[in-house]
Amino acid sequence: MGYSEYYKKEEQKMNLAKKYKQLFEGKLRSNDGRLLEDAYADERLLPFDKLVDIDELYKVNDVEKRGEDEYMYEDGEEITIPLLTPLGNEKELMATADVDAGITLFSLFSSSIKALEDAGYDTAEFTEELKEYLM
Repeated sequence: MGYSEYYKKEEQKMNLAKKYKQLFEGKLRSNDGRLLEDAYADERLLPFDKLVDIDELYKVNDVEKRGEDEYMYEDGEEITIPLLTPLGNEKELMATADVDAGITLFSLFSSSIKALEDAGYDTAEFTEELKEYLM
């Protein structure tokens, strides 16, 4: 290996080291911003209690007046979910109570599912949190 070939390889190693250094110092390439935005999208979503008006949720669905057993809701009963922050055109979401053998689940209306999904929310997680607040 000649003298100039040795220095070319050393220069390439330095360029590679420089690229790694840029990567770890937080310098971004043109598409890195989009990748980071996608990775942190869930962190920008509001938590359930900041999205849903909990006091109004209890009020409009008479939660305080209901019993504390598994039959708090009637099968097919409509549940109104008032929002603190509108999702698209929706100022409130709607669900129905599905009661069977003492087990209550909540099913969102299709328009509510669409509004949540369009905003990036996981509808299964949302209905689980709804159940925690309403039961």
